[in-house]
Amino acid sequence: MKDYWATKVFSLTIDTAFTLPDSNVNLSITYHSPPKLLGDTTFQLALPSVKTQNQEPLHAFLNRGKYVLVDYWGTWCVPCIEKLPLVKEIYNENQSKLFIIGIAFDFDIDKVKNFEEKNGINWNSYYVDRNKNARLMKRLNVSLYPTYRLYSPEGKLLIDGNSETELRKIKMLLSASK
Repeated sequence: MKDYWATKVFSLTIDTAFTLPDSNVNLSITYHSPPKLLGDTTFQLALPSVKTQNQEPLHAFLNRGKYVLVDYWGTWCVPCIEKLPLVKEIYNENQSKLFIIGIAFDFDIDKVKNFEEKNGINWNSYYVDRNKNARLMKRLNVSLYPTYRLYSPEGKLLIDGNSETELRKIKMLLSASK
């Protein structure tokens, strides 16, 4: 019975802190889950930063009073590269109210780093190894590249798509916001 409870407790995902005493096991657990946005598991991840290659949690960008744009892309993705000037324009015009998190689904973190340096990508970017983590992108509901998701400062998903139309909507929404 002790093993059953330990297994079940550690596999739970709870959005608030709790304490669970069990007199048979003498176990007390307090678990704080990372912030969760409308069922989106993106912000629960810790991924290698392209700049430092250290694992960094994405939830650090939440609750800072800014919009968060998550850009799923890859150096191999022609539409990603074609839309990059518009993403850069959105970033440059809205730095005071916008964080961009680029998640590069690619083959080599150094290739991503070199691409970003060459193309002047200055926002926070993270790496998902395309050879090892295809399931992760499926779990994040990313099947087309690029995919853009804009979240409000309160964490509400506002725009989710992959076309230039979504980028234009993001640009208009940010231009209209204070």
